[in-house]
Amino acid sequence: LNRLLIGHDNVGLRAGWFLDSVQVKVPVHGKEYMFPAHRWLCKDEADGKTEIEIYPSEITDIEKWINYEVAVHTGDVTGAGTDAKVFIQIYGELGKTEQIRLRSRSDNFVRGATEMFKIEALNVGKLVKLRIGHDGSGLGPGWFLDSVIINRLNVRTVEDDRKKKKKKRKAEGLVDGLQEEIMETYTFNCQRWLARDEGDRELVVELLPEENDDLEDSLLEDIFLIKAIDLAVLRKLRIRHDNAGGNAAWFLDRVEIVDEKNDTTYFFPCERWLAVDEDDGQIARELVPVDEAFLRKDSNRDEQSQATLGLEQKAQSTTYTVRVKTGEKKNAGTDANVFVILFGEKDDTGTVNLKASKSNKNKFEKGNIDEFTIEAVDIGALKKIRIGHDNRGGCAGWFLDWVEIDAPSLGQVLHFPCGRWLDKAEDDGYIVRDLFPADLQTKDYIPFVPYEITVSTSDIYGSGTDADVFIVLYGRNGICTHQKSLCVNKRERKICFQRGAVNKFVIEVHVCPLK
Repeated sequence: LNRLLIGHDNVGLRAGWFLDSVQVKVPVHGKEYMFPAHRWLCKDEADGKTEIEIYPSEITDIEKWINYEVAVHTGDVTGAGTDAKVFIQIYGELGKTEQIRLRSRSDNFVRGATEMFKIEALNVGKLVKLRIGHDGSGLGPGWFLDSVIINRLNVRTVEDDRKKKKKKRKAEGLVDGLQEEIMETYTFNCQRWLARDEGDRELVVELLPEENDDLEDSLLEDIFLIKAIDLAVLRKLRIRHDNAGGNAAWFLDRVEIVDEKNDTTYFFPCERWLAVDEDDGQIARELVPVDEAFLRKDSNRDEQSQATLGLEQKAQSTTYTVRVKTGEKKNAGTDANVFVILFGEKDDTGTVNLKASKSNKNKFEKGNIDEFTIEAVDIGALKKIRIGHDNRGGCAGWFLDWVEIDAPSLGQVLHFPCGRWLDKAEDDGYIVRDLFPADLQTKDYIPFVPYEITVSTSDIYGSGTDADVFIVLYGRNGICTHQKSLCVNKRERKICFQRGAVNKFVIEVHVCPLK
């Protein structure tokens, strides 16, 4: 771009125009041009010209954009189309694009049709994820998205292996490499509803490219930049997911946080599932920072550190067993999503969704007592809880009888009576309530302490087991702990105690000086 012609047709009573400058951005080329003018375009001013040629005085490098071709295919099912406002956001190895509105010619995504879009956006490198959704507006916002295909043109240097050409290119003083344009195609399969009354009722979904469907099962590192106020020394981290999508279960290895201001790295090991059907059923975890030595396995000292990692983490966290009693009234049960927040003297747990009941497959039914596990770090003595639901589902109204919270490491059981409806059509219409412990029903006992148990299964044929393995620790004077299962569910039993395996468990039991 070396010059620009600009002018007007001089029509109207006040056609004269004083043009100061023109700024032209060309994101595809990564350039920004400044064209100064600072003159009149007017028949009655200066030289009377209404059209001029101007030249750039400054050329600035800006963030380079590239072209993406996006094909969005709506499924061929009844009511699949939508007239809502659809947007996408593309994630790659080098970053992510802004949220981009997909404007079709008719503003409708029709059943069974494929809409094509050409967009300019930041070059994010190799695509790793796509975020797509809509705002739920319009008369028929529900949308069944089948798939999205994204094409991007990538320019890369390839080696020229032909010796004759190499010699010729060297003689001519050319670089030993060729610029080759490669069309990269990424397919994102969805085949699900984005609707408030279908599926999981979410309007936004995150998709992995077809070739990367197994990324959740392998060691994958994701890097994010978070800007926040100075938090001083980090003491804990809370991480969760919303359990949405077909493969929501997630095994988190660890989180590393780098404080760029102080050049400090914090290591938050997890090495546990965040899944309703794995481990203890929690989809939220609170993690504590540990020394980097705990994460290494290349020396005797480090092996010893690794062995005590579970105990270090357990000692800094508190495990709560939460029992929720649904009342005996007619239609007392709920299909809504129930959540709880535990408030302590120092902090609170944040919103914890009660997804995986240990006692009932169909949770929060009339007369049932559902049991859940919650782990928290240093919230202090419990002062109150907040419990409620999102009012979703066909039978959202809920009569809550009471909540009981057992904290073995604190040696205390607290009882939170309720005896009221959480229903917009009953009682006072509230669906969230704050409950306080009944002092007369509080039970105190000797606090439990964590033990790390290492079990080695023999390496002989048929030595493994899927049975419910339990342990009892015996101490002096005939004192023993209660019987404690090492695995929390059937799925974990199938994974542990295999032939030749070494499994480690951290359990909490009452103090028992071992013989």
